[in-house]
Amino acid sequence: EYVEDFIEILTYLTSYTPQPSDGLWSLLPPLVQIYLDWADEYLCNINLPLENFISRFPQAFMADEKRPELIFRILSKVLDSRSASDQDVVEANKLAHCLLLHGMSAVDKFVPGIVSLVIRRMQHFPPKRDIVRSELIMTSAACLFVNSRVSLMTVQAHNATALLFQTWFTALIAIEQKETKQGWQSVRTHFKTINDKKLCSLGLTAILRTPFEHLSPPVQEGIGHILAALVTLLFDIDMLRRQKSLGGSQQPRNQTQTAESRFQPVLDDDELDKPSIPEGLFASLNKSTASSDYDDYYDSDSDDEDKEDSPLVQID
Repeated sequence: EYVEDFIEILTYLTSYTPQPSDGLWSLLPPLVQIYLDWADEYLCNINLPLENFISRFPQAFMADEKRPELIFRILSKVLDSRSASDQDVVEANKLAHCLLLHGMSAVDKFVPGIVSLVIRRMQHFPPKRDIVRSELIMTSAACLFVNSRVSLMTVQAHNATALLFQTWFTALIAIEQKETKQGWQSVRTHFKTINDKKLCSLGLTAILRTPFEHLSPPVQEGIGHILAALVTLLFDIDMLRRQKSLGGSQQPRNQTQTAESRFQPVLDDDELDKPSIPEGLFASLNKSTASSDYDDYYDSDSDDEDKEDSPLVQID
C-alpha cells in the first residue's frame, strides 16, 4: 500500500545524501525483493534509487558482492521472461549499463551471465522496436568494454556471433524519413544520443584491443566491418556535437530528432492508452517521470553527454 512512498523517499535519500549510512544500505535488499516478488509494474521507478546506489556510491556498492547479485537477479527476471514488456526490457538494460560502466572490473564475474541474458533475449524474443534493439546491443557493448575476450567467448558459445554483429551493424545504418523544421530529412533510428554512440564505439574498440589470436574466426573475418562501424559512429558523434554547438537550430543530415519518440510505443498493444507509471509519482524530482507519457520521459534527456552521473562523460 505504501510502496510508492517508500520508493519516493528512498529516491530522495539516495539522490542527496553525501554518504549512505548502514541503515540506508539495509533498504536495498527489500527494495529489490519488492520487485522480484510482486511489483513488476514499478521497475521504472525502482530503477531511480537503484541507479543512485550504483552511480553515486560505486566503490561501496561493489564492495559487497551481494549487491551486484541483486541487480543481476532483476536482469534475469526481466530478460528471461516471455511476458516482459518492452518498457521493462529497456529499463533492465539501462540498469545493466549502469552496473557495468560503474562497476567495470568489479563486476567482471557477471559479464558472461549478462551477455547470455542478452543473447537469449535476442534469440528467443527478437526485438521488434528500435529502442529495445538499441538497448540490448548497448548492453553487449558495455560487456565488451568491461571484458571483451570473455564477452566474445560467451557470444560464440551461444553460436550467436553472426546474430549479434549483423543486428548491430544493420541498426547502425538504419534510417527513416522524418519531418523536421528544415523539412523531411533522413535520421538514424537507433543509438540516438552521443552517449549511446560512445558506448557502441567503446564496445567495438575493445574488440580491436583484443589480441587477434584470441578472436573467433567470425570476428577476425569481420574486422573490416567493425572498423567501418566505428567510422560511422565517430562521424555521427561529431555531427551531433556540431548540432549541439549550434543550439539545436539546425538538424544535420542523417541525425536524429529529439522530438522523435524513443518508444513507438513501449507498452503492450492492449495497454497503450494507460502508461504504467503511477500518476503524479516523483513530480518534484528532476529524474522523475513527471510526464504521464512514457515516450516523453525517454525523450526528455536526449542530449546526455554532459550528465555528471555517466562514466562516459570522462571519455572522449
